[in-house]
Amino acid sequence: MFNYEDGSEIMVGDSVLLEHGRTPGTVELIVTTAEEMKAINVEVPGVMLKSPPFGRIYLPEWSLREDPLRLVSRAVEAQPGAGADRPPTASGRTANSLAALRSVSDPDP
Repeated sequence: MFNYEDGSEIMVGDSVLLEHGRTPGTVELIVTTAEEMKAINVEVPGVMLKSPPFGRIYLPEWSLREDPLRLVSRAVEAQPGAGADRPPTASGRTANSLAALRSVSDPDP
C-alpha cells in the first residue's frame, strides 16, 4: 500500500500532483507484487502515472518516500472490486490493465 503525504491511500484513477506539486498526473497502476513487477518489467514496487508532459511515468517506492504525491481528487468511477466498504487497491485491478501496460513496456514492436 502506498500513501499520499497526508497519509491517505493512493488509489487507481486518482488525480495527483508530482514533482513537489508542480506537475499533474493520474494514477494508472499500483504495483506491489512480484507478478505485477514482472508484467511491466520493473524491479521494485511503485506507482505508474499518466502525466501529460511525460506520458507514462513509473515512480518507484523510494521516489514516493522522497517526494510524496499530492492528492487533487479521487476518481469519479469506482474501480472494479471496489465498494463503499472496500476502496480500490492494487488487487482490485483487472487483468486488462496489466495486459495494456505489458504491451507498452514490451521492447518488441
